[in-house]
Amino acid sequence: PLYKSDDPWINDSFLTIFGAENTDQLMQHWDNVVGGKIDMNNFAGHATCQSLFDPFLSDIPGRKVSFFQMHAPYDIEGGWEQKGPELQEAIMKKWAKYAPNMSGDNIIAMSQETPPEIEVRFPNMRFGGIKHGDYKPIQLGCFRPNQDCSSTATPMEGLYTCGASNYPGGLVLGGPGYLGANKVTEDLGANKWWKPTPEMDKYIKTYLEGGPLGIGGLPE
Repeated sequence: PLYKSDDPWINDSFLTIFGAENTDQLMQHWDNVVGGKIDMNNFAGHATCQSLFDPFLSDIPGRKVSFFQMHAPYDIEGGWEQKGPELQEAIMKKWAKYAPNMSGDNIIAMSQETPPEIEVRFPNMRFGGIKHGDYKPIQLGCFRPNQDCSSTATPMEGLYTCGASNYPGGLVLGGPGYLGANKVTEDLGANKWWKPTPEMDKYIKTYLEGGPLGIGGLPE
């Protein structure tokens, strides 16, 4: 997608949010979702051009892979069999409003996955929730999923857990898997063939800067 915007970085961004022009529209969309409905003229979500960051996702030279994601009710008024195609059409219409090239012959294939379909594919994503659980203080940091398993290792020798229910948490970001791979190789005494990216390395060293204790970085 090529977005219409004065922001020179928008087409290189990892995530682009659009659909709601003000807080009232956003809150109305949320109220609709809670009520089991979606207004095809008023909804919001975010999009990512995945192949911009991982070119191997597209096996057609010059073609890109993008997705749009939004909150949606598990049990939707009218049923997903009817509302799914309607929503897909509404999404593409709205997307083209912000990125005019997202239309016509530029689109060679589309697919959608509703909350019930997500749950069928991933049973641990109950009701289609990709976070594997609430984001509450009691379930964050070293408490995700609990103090014994948040480092991906568990009290059972040889059993490791990864995924959105582990630290650092949900979405589909690969963080828990990365931490799990590090922990397994460390416990096995194996050599890691990968290294943190410069961005990750900077984050590890600086993410506590400005915190309540004024501590920068992590202990070695």
